[in-house]
Amino acid sequence: EGTFRFEVGEPELKMEQNIEGDLGLIWELNSIALDLSGFYNHITGYIYINPTADSIEGLQVYQYVQNDANISGAALRFDLHPATMKWFDLNSSLAVTRGKLTDGSFLPYIPAHKVFTELRLQKEAMGPLLNAYIALDMDNHFAQDHVAPFETTTESFTLFDAHIGADFNLGKQRMNVNLFCTNLTNK
Repeated sequence: EGTFRFEVGEPELKMEQNIEGDLGLIWELNSIALDLSGFYNHITGYIYINPTADSIEGLQVYQYVQNDANISGAALRFDLHPATMKWFDLNSSLAVTRGKLTDGSFLPYIPAHKVFTELRLQKEAMGPLLNAYIALDMDNHFAQDHVAPFETTTESFTLFDAHIGADFNLGKQRMNVNLFCTNLTNK
């Protein structure tokens, strides 16, 4: 009921088999880091779920099916943490994923490309507070128009979050308090 659909299994499904290639490069200095990685998977007998035209008690029936597919992607991460400003950290990452059946149609439930950026300001000690920080996050999701035939496209959107927190000692016990507000712009 939580998914508002009725899922039907398929006992004749075969085990998926995968050939995968991964490549990653990391470049680090005292104040900056850059990671680049990519992957490619060819999956024989990829198992996924598809809707049918049937319904049971008002819930659409989904059937598990199997086809050959290719899933590929890349990630790029940038982290700026100046050695002379230990309280400052800016990091950003880009994630790109693409999934297609070997007939050229898109796989369902593949996420849109995404950029996540965080600015974090932290101080090791501020009076009784330890590791006090404030962080601002931006989570940008690109438009997703590479969708399976039964899916709908989505427009791009950006979410903003704020976090603040610190550790402190209460007697011999270390305590941690974090406050956060997600989706500040109510998107």
